[in-house]
Amino acid sequence: MKQTEYFGEDSLRQLVNIAHSHKAKKVLVVTGKKSFILSGAKAYLSDLFKDLEVVRFSDFEVNPRLDDIRGGIKILRDYEPQLIVAIGGGSVLDMAKLVNCLAANSHRNPVDIIKDSTLIEHEGLPLVAVPTTAGTGSESTHFAVVYVRGKKYSLAHNFILPKYAILDSRLLLAVPQEIAATSAMDALSQAVESYWAVGSNSESQVFSREAIRIILENIVPAVIMKEKAAIQELFLASNLAGKAINIAKTTAPHAISYSITKRHNVPHGHAVALTLGSFFIINSRKDLPLNDSRGQEHVYGIMTDLFCLFSCNSGLQCAEKIHEIMSLIGLETDATQLGLISEGHIDFIIDTINLERLSNNPIAVSNTILKFAVESNYRELRDTL
Repeated sequence: MKQTEYFGEDSLRQLVNIAHSHKAKKVLVVTGKKSFILSGAKAYLSDLFKDLEVVRFSDFEVNPRLDDIRGGIKILRDYEPQLIVAIGGGSVLDMAKLVNCLAANSHRNPVDIIKDSTLIEHEGLPLVAVPTTAGTGSESTHFAVVYVRGKKYSLAHNFILPKYAILDSRLLLAVPQEIAATSAMDALSQAVESYWAVGSNSESQVFSREAIRIILENIVPAVIMKEKAAIQELFLASNLAGKAINIAKTTAPHAISYSITKRHNVPHGHAVALTLGSFFIINSRKDLPLNDSRGQEHVYGIMTDLFCLFSCNSGLQCAEKIHEIMSLIGLETDATQLGLISEGHIDFIIDTINLERLSNNPIAVSNTILKFAVESNYRELRDTL
């Protein structure tokens, strides 16, 4: 499925043309509870959609649950819009993608579809994804996260990819620093992981390289100084990182992050960043077993490329650079301060890990390695493994 993208300040005005092109009279707008107002999107849409009938759906949890999705499906069926617009962070975009896809395939039980995407037969309504954070890249991916009875699933299908993506940097100007910081680290982690992933290829690595370069140059001025040009660049990099994981998917740092977020309420991007540096060291080791069938020289070549992108000479230096960036943008780097370092907590993180993403990591990861990764003592990790 091909996607049409619009970039730049004031690109949100393209919504009018999109609505006209689909002869839309009714629009379902899926939003967050606070970000819709904080970002300025509500004010913009009130003007842009003044001649259309609009209903808003925002009554759902941060992490999409099946019950919330069913509520969205009911609104969609009752209201019968011709267009869906999703404005918000990754969870908001995922919610819209899930509601749209599952409503179009209502002849099947939603749980069955979530567990088996081959049951998806029909494409949903035209969906416009408008992110209000520079991080998840959800506007450019063909998958969405959903929780069923507390268990996380990632539903993937070409019909899930939004038909349109609009990246208007005005929507990021009021984002609080903590959210901007965690979102940016999520984008950086996605760009890095999609570069070393088992599922990577030449196309995904082009997206990854450019995303990494842009993020490293702009993360501090965008997050701390709120420079408009840097924010727009970070927005572009987030989109590129989304395109990269759309091909290659994520790896061990993301696999570990979900349990950290669930158990300790550490925001997703922060949780991912906590172990990203450790995996620079782990994935640089030549004496550990591989998941990647392309071989040790290929993996080490990939890691060497990453060293160059980070202007470093080793995995340890890259890890320390990530630690430095996190500190500069106000994110805690000490796992002890976040309450992660206790036997029970680390065991929980290890026991509830996302095995699919773990298998996409180039180096096969044991429980011992996972423990070191969570503890995040880079020099000890280098010396002990």
